[in-house]
Amino acid sequence: MSIELLSVGLDVLVLIFLGITIYYALKLSRSLNSFRAYRKEFDGLIKELGKNIEDAYSTIENMKKSGNESGKGLEAVLKESRFLADELQLINETGNSLAQRLESLAEKNGIIAQGLNNEYEYDESNLSAAAMAEKTLVDIHRIFKTLILLGLTLSESGRVVII
Repeated sequence: MSIELLSVGLDVLVLIFLGITIYYALKLSRSLNSFRAYRKEFDGLIKELGKNIEDAYSTIENMKKSGNESGKGLEAVLKESRFLADELQLINETGNSLAQRLESLAEKNGIIAQGLNNEYEYDESNLSAAAMAEKTLVDIHRIFKTLILLGLTLSESGRVVII
């Protein structure tokens, strides 16, 4: 009986260990199934994260391109504004120089005109037609001499221009 009892005891012990093994195998199977399910979710998250990273890189590249284009546009506007500022400064300086020259010429013209008026005053009521024509030619001649003295001339359209 002792061998039979030992054999039954060993069978019961093997059954207990077999039950524990089955229990752990089932527990491991459930864990593996949940791991597989979470792994699919995790793979989906990894794919989505990869897509988001690619989108971020693409957006960064687009922002760099836009920034470079905007920078080039701003640089062109800045270059043009500098050019226009220089041109305006040149125009201003030229205008000032021209104003000073015209002022100087106007002063000379005033002095010459006063001298001419004092030197050549006529009493037109006593002049004949021939004398009036001669006076007009003399006046025209004086006007041209005055223009030449002032550095001016007449254009073909009859406008006074600076030489």
